[in-house]
Amino acid sequence: MTTRVLGMELSDGTSLVLAVVGACVASLVIAVCMTELLGRQTPWLAEAGTSCVAAAVWMGVGRRFAPRTPAATIVVFLVGAAAAWFFSRGIVHSVSPYYGLSSIAAAVGGASVVWMALARDAHDRWRSVVVPVATIALIASCQLATPSFGVTRTLWQADGHERVVHVTAVNALQYIWTAAPLTASERVRVEIDPGSGPSGFVLQPVDDAATRAMVCERFAQDTRTRITTEVADGVVPAFVTRLAYRSADCADGRVWALIP
Repeated sequence: MTTRVLGMELSDGTSLVLAVVGACVASLVIAVCMTELLGRQTPWLAEAGTSCVAAAVWMGVGRRFAPRTPAATIVVFLVGAAAAWFFSRGIVHSVSPYYGLSSIAAAVGGASVVWMALARDAHDRWRSVVVPVATIALIASCQLATPSFGVTRTLWQADGHERVVHVTAVNALQYIWTAAPLTASERVRVEIDPGSGPSGFVLQPVDDAATRAMVCERFAQDTRTRITTEVADGVVPAFVTRLAYRSADCADGRVWALIP
């Protein structure tokens, strides 16, 4: 099948790629402009407004160049939703389960409104509601259901493998929690402070019940503190925190001390 775009006959696959690329470029330009325009607003409100408008532009441009098929429209929407989720969650830092949810919801809402406005028939209008609702429900469920336990850092093992672990500090000593198996006395590298570079440590299992309970409580407190800080900084709206999130169970994994 072919699609006519700007007077040229293109295959559906080519026009779909063109639609996604065009939507990406247009939404990025709009996002930069909106960021400047809303720079003085509360951070989460500015991010949500920018996401909403950028997603609306994404969907409008994507519909313009994509093949006139239901599947193509859904692909354009889902690629945009995935991009919004990636950028809303942040790239290099640990965040709470609530971080970015308002921006993602705004992006999905903006794209949905444009999709509905440009719907070609009743079935298309139905899809413009069902697909976005299912998408935001899936994203929110994934974020809130993923066990949250303080901040995460990357740990490099001696054999070169790396994994994400949860890190906290108690009495000037660093501790990690992970459900995956590790070897006692193994030499590992962990970047405790992002940007400072990884430091070497020896793993020591924490078997003392009192110490383990103290460390586990600190992990849980880290999550609560991060949420409180994000709300105070204006990057997460207070009303979103009414949603329940899943805390990791310390008993499901192992606690290790990082010995310099």
